[in-house]
Amino acid sequence: MDPAKLVLFIVIALICAAASFTVSDKKGYLLFLIALFLPFRSGLIFYHYNGIILIDFPLLLLFFMSLGANNRFRWSFPIVGTPLIAFIIWSFLSSITAINIGWGISQWTRFFRAYLVFIVIINNITSFSRLKYFLNGFLAGFAFEALLGVYQWRYGPAGLWILEEVGFPWRASGTFIHPAMFADYLAFFLPVLLRLFAFLPQKKVTKNLFYGGWFIFGSGALMGSYARGVWLGFLVAVFFMLSYSIVNRKLKPRVKIAFVILSFFALVFVIHYADTISSQFESKDRARSAEVRIPLNKLALRMIASHPILGVGPDNYRLASPEYVVYDETTVGYSHFELTQIVHNSYLLLASELGIPGLLFFLWFVTTIFVVGMKTIKSKHPLISNLTIGLLTGMGANLIEYLTGPDLSDYQITMLFASGAALIYALFRFNVALEKRLKYEKIKLMQSKK
Repeated sequence: MDPAKLVLFIVIALICAAASFTVSDKKGYLLFLIALFLPFRSGLIFYHYNGIILIDFPLLLLFFMSLGANNRFRWSFPIVGTPLIAFIIWSFLSSITAINIGWGISQWTRFFRAYLVFIVIINNITSFSRLKYFLNGFLAGFAFEALLGVYQWRYGPAGLWILEEVGFPWRASGTFIHPAMFADYLAFFLPVLLRLFAFLPQKKVTKNLFYGGWFIFGSGALMGSYARGVWLGFLVAVFFMLSYSIVNRKLKPRVKIAFVILSFFALVFVIHYADTISSQFESKDRARSAEVRIPLNKLALRMIASHPILGVGPDNYRLASPEYVVYDETTVGYSHFELTQIVHNSYLLLASELGIPGLLFFLWFVTTIFVVGMKTIKSKHPLISNLTIGLLTGMGANLIEYLTGPDLSDYQITMLFASGAALIYALFRFNVALEKRLKYEKIKLMQSKK
């Protein structure tokens, strides 16, 4: 075991424990740490890439604090609870029937950890002060990753091995295992910064500049990831977000000025890096990495047809894939290793490993999140509506990108998706409570007039 990493984890454990003695709102502080640690995968690994991860310290501490006698901890929530619990149960059944049961259960614990993040966040974000704790933690983690990403893009790896920095020579990856996953993280949160910068009324202009500045830094890091699928998914999602705002007359004068400024920077940026951007779609090496997806998708479909109910088991795709290789005109020129790698489509990967029901339970859960989100975007509270629109846009960008990558199976992305979904549901609950209060006040006012 790495002594330096052990020391790091001891320090983190002490910082989390100190919350019980030095902070007034202990749960808010732990929510801040959960959001802060979301992008980090550094851990004390015991078995098959799994063990104690940084986020586990504040997550488990807050979980046990929430189970106290004076709390009404909920394990499920209306609308979203049924598909989520069904997914957890089904993925467990799949894991105990997997080719390698140990690997299957190990991956299932990651799914369960994401479920735990989801319910812990919703149970504890019960006020706007708690919401701000979580958002500040998210922003702090994002700021670190954006700065690191820009540095990696311009100068190469920073040498942060203790935080599991992989260190790609020509692509930014932050503290993520692959640049595409790093891009997913950036694309998830950038629309939130865009909404806070250009759409949310601020008392101080400096706040708008603050959010706008981090949006620009994050966009630079996203560029440096050279993740084509995420670029496209992000642009499509933001296009729909802006179209919604235009149709609903949300583009006010201050917002238009903000977009003029951003558009100017974007134009200069695109002109300067036009050749670099086009090379990501036209170079032979990058074209080959895209073309191999065709035989990979066909292999996954054969695997699904062979194991349609429970799949081959979580994290067991690579163990099963050699059996389904078929050499035809689409596989000419590709090595056996290339053909047996994990399919670059998260939905096909879920269906391959968890069976078709596992994929359907996941899509059902995603649908419910968008259902509650769409109910919230028309909130009369500007922070609630703008945060929800930003989060839905980021989630939409990721869902589009999942068509071209296996990213959803990654631990960091699973946790990111769960935390974003939890935040959307927490905002939904806030809005429901707000509407009830406004309705009550309206009734009281009408009664007083009588």
